[in-house]
Amino acid sequence: LFANEGSLDSDSLKASRIYFERDFDGYIDNLLAPEKRATSPSSSDIINGFSLEDDNHYNEFQSDSNATNDNTVKVTNKNLKAVINKKLTALNLPGYNAQMIMNRAEAMSCSGCHHNSNDTEIAPNVNWPKSKSFVHVDEKGNLSPALTEQFLPARAALLADYWQKTTKRIAEKWRFAEVDISGARNNFGGYCNAPNHPNYYAFATLQADGSITAWGRSDYGGTGAPNGNDYTKIYSTSRAFAALKADGSIKAWGAPGFGTIGVPDGKGYTNIYSNTATFAALKSDGSIASWGSGSADMPSDSGYTYAPSDSGYTKIYSAAYAFAAIKADGSIKAWGYSELGGAGAPSDKGYIKIYSNDNAFAALKADGSIAAWGYAEYGGIGAPSGKGYTKIYSDKATFIALKADGSITAWGYSERDGASVPSDSGYTKIYSTRNAFAALKADG
Repeated sequence: LFANEGSLDSDSLKASRIYFERDFDGYIDNLLAPEKRATSPSSSDIINGFSLEDDNHYNEFQSDSNATNDNTVKVTNKNLKAVINKKLTALNLPGYNAQMIMNRAEAMSCSGCHHNSNDTEIAPNVNWPKSKSFVHVDEKGNLSPALTEQFLPARAALLADYWQKTTKRIAEKWRFAEVDISGARNNFGGYCNAPNHPNYYAFATLQADGSITAWGRSDYGGTGAPNGNDYTKIYSTSRAFAALKADGSIKAWGAPGFGTIGVPDGKGYTNIYSNTATFAALKSDGSIASWGSGSADMPSDSGYTYAPSDSGYTKIYSAAYAFAAIKADGSIKAWGYSELGGAGAPSDKGYIKIYSNDNAFAALKADGSIAAWGYAEYGGIGAPSGKGYTKIYSDKATFIALKADGSITAWGYSERDGASVPSDSGYTKIYSTRNAFAALKADG
């Protein structure tokens, strides 16, 4: 861009300058992109609309700028100005001059990353926005005027436009019954079963007409969503999605080892449940089909147990690597990774609901007694004896049981999540984060 580089003016640099002058003619169209796109572009369109896009081997130099003194800009390359003037004449841009376009190029080059490009004229009555000295974010986190007034608003508008064009519609609003970890997990039978729950790197949303829009990492289900508009619900593992149709048939997409292979054929399924890597679908007759990692294709010595083959189940609950299904008579069957809740379920009947954390289950009977199984440190052992409990809450590794009198009992990883459990009574509701709880009394 400049006629000399002072003490850096070596033979190789001279040669590079010659090549740059030769190539610069092809870069001017990028610098004048706003004016080529619109007859009278706004100042924001100009500031956010041009680029240099020069070959990367020209980007290996650093300015020796010091405060407001910059040796590299003392002598401008006149050969480049001549090339620019030809372009300006061809585009018929009154009021423009070559220096404005040079200023654009400098703002895009290495020497433009500091404050010497601040406030330089890049079009008639349009100046390059100001940084905070040499940076756009200072040590205290303050943003430059360039960011707050130009670059961030422009990119926000770009993202909004992209969203509208790619989805072609506004996503429906969904809310958990309770907006906390325990509510997301236990009101839907497992954390992954809450409506429109994302997986690790992708989202899938159901529209009012029953069509599906997915976005995010493609190999996690961000692409490949099924066509059609008769879907009623979407479910997720950590890397895949499964959608249920109105006729009870199922479509899945995403990573193969996480629930896209072995999807059951046929119709009549009423609900789908999931954990980290496996789906389980419940049919109208209470039979269960399970697929994904940890399903029936796992070898017998893998540490996994399989889904029950009988029918009559009314609901399925999930931990991270296991499931538990309950029948109308209150009997329970569990499957999945044995140590993490896939084995050890109680053999008696009379249970009315199952709760879960990452690696354990707790089942509540009508008389308020509790049975737990799964990983010991996560609450698979240590459940309180006695009766009178009305509800169970959970976070990642701990269970909290609430009694009819509003007293609270914790077990599991209580050294971290269940520490300092209140010893009094009168509590009516418990809320949780991933690693902690808060209890609310009737008096607020």
